[in-house]
Amino acid sequence: MGHQGGQSNVDPISLPLSNLEDAIMDKEKQIHQLRDQRDRAESEKQEERELHEREVAEYKMKIHTMESELEKLGVRLERAIAEKVTH
Repeated sequence: MGHQGGQSNVDPISLPLSNLEDAIMDKEKQIHQLRDQRDRAESEKQEERELHEREVAEYKMKIHTMESELEKLGVRLERAIAEKVTH
């Protein structure tokens, strides 16, 4: 069976190779997009972690400040009670 009049003379191997090359390029593009998505997700996750760490540090400072104030109030209360007892 030879080529008929209206058909192009395309190498039968070059067409599948071209299709494979296109498929490989598409897969490489998908891989690149997925890596970009992963990198963005990791970056967002890191930013959230840092934000939470800053918030935790702020809360710890507030707790320390409140504990200090509570301790001072406790001392004042003890002094007030001691003064009442002695008067």
